[in-house]
Amino acid sequence: MKNQLKNMIKQLNQNQAMMFTITVKDKPQYYLKKYEESIIEFDKAIKLNPNYDDYYNSKGQALQNLKKYEESIIEFDKAIELNPNYDDYYNSKG
Repeated sequence: MKNQLKNMIKQLNQNQAMMFTITVKDKPQYYLKKYEESIIEFDKAIKLNPNYDDYYNSKGQALQNLKKYEESIIEFDKAIELNPNYDDYYNSKG
């Protein structure tokens, strides 16, 4: 958790305005069950910051909700690769 917070702060400082815009846009779409739209926004976020593990996990959850299980596992694996100590990513993967 401590490493994740350090990484998050570092990443926010690198491109704070752009990341904030994307995060504000992608999460509500996900929670409104607009999974296709949220995947597009997560892809944009990943392009901006490919080392931020939560984007991959969130994209994986959206894919899972669309029953695209093989694709979701790829995203969960990437989140785990970037942050292997965060148990929730293993739980997401199943």
